[in-house]
Amino acid sequence: MNIIFVGSRHGKSRTLKVGAVQLCVMATFAFALVVAMVWFGYSLSGVSDNSAGKGINASLVQQWQDEISQQRVALEELNQKSREQLDALTLRMGDMQARLMRLDALGQRLTDVAGLDNGEFDFSAGPALGGPVEASVGESYTMPELTESLDRIAQQIKDRE
Repeated sequence: MNIIFVGSRHGKSRTLKVGAVQLCVMATFAFALVVAMVWFGYSLSGVSDNSAGKGINASLVQQWQDEISQQRVALEELNQKSREQLDALTLRMGDMQARLMRLDALGQRLTDVAGLDNGEFDFSAGPALGGPVEASVGESYTMPELTESLDRIAQQIKDRE
C-alpha cells in the first residue's frame, strides 16, 4: 500500500510504501491506544473504586434530592409570583378599560351637547385596529415567555427525579 503526501511547495509529493507488517503494527498500536484511553477514562470515573457495587453513594443521592427539593420550592415561589403579577396586570387592564368606557361616554355626551354630526365621532363602534388577522374572542392574556420557562424548569426537575 502506498501513502502519498502532497507538499505545499511547487506540488512536490512524497510516497510512503507500507507493507503488510507495517500495517499490522500500526493497527495494533491504534487498538492499544484506544484500549489505554478507555482504561484511563474508566479509572477516572471512580466506578472501579466502589467495592460494594452500589454505583452511586447514598450521600450523593441525598445531595441531589436536596437540590431537587430546593429547586421545586423555588419553582413554586416563581409560579406564585408570576400568578400575582398576572393578576395585578389583569386588574390594571380592567381599570384602564373602565376609564376608556367612561371617556367614550364623555365623548358621546360632548358630541350630543355640541350638536356634531353622528358620523364625525362614532363612540358606539370600537376603535380601528390594524392588521390582517382578527383576535379571537375569549383569548386569555398570558405571559408566554414566562410560562414556557416555568414549564421548561418543571420538566427539568421531573427529568432529574
